[in-house]
Amino acid sequence: MKARWMRCAWSLGILGAAAFGGSSLVQGCSTERPAEPRTDPLAGGWVHVHVQVPPERGNEFEEGGGLVRRVDPSEAAGRDDVWLGFFPRVELPKLRARGFVVTEAPTPKGLATLANTDGGACDPRPSNITDRFCPYTGTSFATTCKRTISKELEDIAADFPPIGGVRFAETVRFGETHEKRPFLAARVGKLWKAGDPAVPQLVLYAGQHAREWAGPETMMRVFRHLAQSFQANTNGIRTLLAKVAVVIFPVANPDGYDFTHASIGNRMWRGNRKPCDGGIGTDPNRNFETTFGQPGSNPSCGDEQFRGPSASSEAETKALLTLLANDGLAGSYRTRFALNVHTYGNLVLFPDGLSKNLDICTTDSNCTAPDHGIMQDLMGTELQEKMADDENGRSYLSGQTMRHLYPIGGDSIAASMYGSPSRPGDPTFLSSLVEVTNTECGFAAESIPTTQFNSMANQVRALAVSLAGKIPGLDSGSINPDLHLPHLHRRQVDGVAAELPAVRVAVKRSLGNTVVLNGLGTAAVDDVRDGVTYRMWRARPTDPYVFPPDIPVCVGGKCSSAVLGDPGTGKIDLCSKNRFPSADPGWSFTPDQPGGPQAECFWTHAGTGAASLTSGNWSIANMVRSKLVFSVRRPDSKAKMRVLLATNGFANCSFDPGTGCRIVREYPFGETNFPVAGSGYRTEILDVSDFDHAPAIQLRFELQSASSSGNNMDIFDPVLIGWKG
Repeated sequence: MKARWMRCAWSLGILGAAAFGGSSLVQGCSTERPAEPRTDPLAGGWVHVHVQVPPERGNEFEEGGGLVRRVDPSEAAGRDDVWLGFFPRVELPKLRARGFVVTEAPTPKGLATLANTDGGACDPRPSNITDRFCPYTGTSFATTCKRTISKELEDIAADFPPIGGVRFAETVRFGETHEKRPFLAARVGKLWKAGDPAVPQLVLYAGQHAREWAGPETMMRVFRHLAQSFQANTNGIRTLLAKVAVVIFPVANPDGYDFTHASIGNRMWRGNRKPCDGGIGTDPNRNFETTFGQPGSNPSCGDEQFRGPSASSEAETKALLTLLANDGLAGSYRTRFALNVHTYGNLVLFPDGLSKNLDICTTDSNCTAPDHGIMQDLMGTELQEKMADDENGRSYLSGQTMRHLYPIGGDSIAASMYGSPSRPGDPTFLSSLVEVTNTECGFAAESIPTTQFNSMANQVRALAVSLAGKIPGLDSGSINPDLHLPHLHRRQVDGVAAELPAVRVAVKRSLGNTVVLNGLGTAAVDDVRDGVTYRMWRARPTDPYVFPPDIPVCVGGKCSSAVLGDPGTGKIDLCSKNRFPSADPGWSFTPDQPGGPQAECFWTHAGTGAASLTSGNWSIANMVRSKLVFSVRRPDSKAKMRVLLATNGFANCSFDPGTGCRIVREYPFGETNFPVAGSGYRTEILDVSDFDHAPAIQLRFELQSASSSGNNMDIFDPVLIGWKG
């Protein structure tokens, strides 16, 4: 019988029912159907706002946290602490309740558009999203999908049957979440069978932070590309993966991710959904043992960076460790590289150097990871780019996490490279993290113009294919040069130099245990933890600030020469003011002070005006694989500075190579890359190999517009360094 809809009203009748205190409910019904309540799943959609963020509260917006870029003071009533943000409208009362001044902003002029892009601006109420940004299980307030992500992963055997009896794609299952969702991944390529040696694999994972929808969507596209291309024998994928497997783990935090799909009010949720003492949610990327409890995490439940009650306490952490180590799973696989995809920032980040006792080398020590050089080779530099921004073609910035973003304690990429003390049998391998989609849409990947998002996803796909091609060389070690990354810097403690400058060189651990840097003597093993492949060595000259321009590096009977840019004096004297003969007012030089705190011999600027510091002509005529290395301390994180190299007297400078003058760094990072949040001491190691063999080259530090607190800046130990050739 067809059900008949009835509307009933209840009233109290005096029928002596004990349950109602002597009264009962009397029902009256009507067959008139009321109007359906109006529901708006987007609940006001997304909105651009201006948020006043005092410098001391900037760390409350970890990974941007919805902020997009700093607003120019001329557009913010003279204030220099105003940021443009993009948030769901329902988030605004929460921001105000936290004490932030929030005002709706005019719609930005729009993203610089790609050719034929659809609008070139963030869509505040994206609709008709079909089979994109799908939930892991269940349904989504924002998208309509034929299959959830978990269902698509479960269907791999049916979608991609064996070819000639040989399987090439499989579902990997490894535990379940607090809310009983299964952890699922896809493996494509060479699948292990009994009698085979261990198969080297690349692991790609995303979705550690629930609100970052771009990562899972991109990972599913990478999976489909690899599996469909292998199936159809196109794009060279069968050849690429003939001896290699690629594992795609698209949603590393299923509970949190599905929670963000439940309503727009949940859209900015970050952690998992496991209750903690006084709240819900642990940050899965702060729970790994290796650097657990270090700076960049929080011990308080309820904080977005809550690290959990103990290391590896979370199901998400245990699942990822199980997958990376192939611990207890079917088959024999050996992870050789892992890529972690996050949003947003247009950054390629490597693990920081660690001290011997696994302390993060943060602003207090600032050490370079021994594997930093090979990470640059694999993941690219601003010059040898693997990822670029679609809005203006600028390359992603690449470097160590602390130096380019902020400290992160308890993260997964450090755990991959250095291992977990409680899991000594686990493999260690190179690992990197990319922050994609730095647009005016913030975390709202679904609001990014489709053409632009497609292009970004295709770049991640190309990076994944490139890394897959490197796995055999990483597995055999053939891809690693014996000597790598000569550079020069010194550590800092509380902003004061704690050591004299040293040349540091990364040497393959498999080579001899004695390294000689001729002209400096026998090197000492650096007090930084060994990397996967390399160990760092250091040496200092007798005269602590004077280095020879040619330093042969010898180990195990093999020698190469590290060379430094020669100012024409036959030596590189870091304590010579004459290295920078042109200094505008405001710049001053702190010379050597015998018996001092080792903070000597650096340039400093104090003042509010624009000012340049320009070197003389240095020769790198016999240098290849050139790097510009310097350390910078920025007490005012809003001070604007550009770093330029030129062979033409600084004419027509741009970010493009081959022009005779290239802008090799700017502070803050500008609108293309999420600005540096901190103001501490950092060492830069920049690829400037486009200037290899230049007979005369100049370096300039160019302070630009003033900020309210002045353009304060300190520059330590700027050198050009590379290999002789």
